[in-house]
Amino acid sequence: MDIASFKKSIKSSKIISFDLFDTLFYRPYLNPNDLFSHLEIIHNAPGFKNQRIIAEDNARYISKYEEITLDEIYDQIQIDFACIKFSEMELELDSVLINLEIKNLIEYSISLNKKVIFISDMYLSADFIKSLLTKHSITSIESLYISSEHRLTKHTGKLFKQIINDLNCSAKDILHIGDNKKSDLRMAQRCGLKSLHY
Repeated sequence: MDIASFKKSIKSSKIISFDLFDTLFYRPYLNPNDLFSHLEIIHNAPGFKNQRIIAEDNARYISKYEEITLDEIYDQIQIDFACIKFSEMELELDSVLINLEIKNLIEYSISLNKKVIFISDMYLSADFIKSLLTKHSITSIESLYISSEHRLTKHTGKLFKQIINDLNCSAKDILHIGDNKKSDLRMAQRCGLKSLHY
């Protein structure tokens, strides 16, 4: 990643959009599902990881929306494991780490008086994401778009279109920065945004 070229693109854009997970935030696991293995060990709950994966798959299968919520996932889980939902949130909050390189780009954007927004395809709630941002001293939150709240995703492009409509701006006014080649790069570009792959 060439920080100088990212800063140049930020300087020439009106609105800077940052992806969250695997861009600004990252988990200390090789695979996202390893968090479920960790919870299984913490709670001495054999079978939890498998049940958590199945519950999410089932929730997505029956949902009429593009994105689901954590509550909907746990509605599909075996009753013995339902109480682990709050521990999952606590472990996410405790374990998620900040990418200082991206945090510095956020601070650079703010220093230039750019409008900074955050976008994530995630089943966690916007309130929970705000607590993650606050924990890592990111408090200048103008707009936060979480797919579980809007029920639309970057993956389909509909969340980007919602943002353009809400901000009453041209798509080309927005520079989106993220890690996913489809959602953050190609889909953003297909919707008319400028995008950079991190």
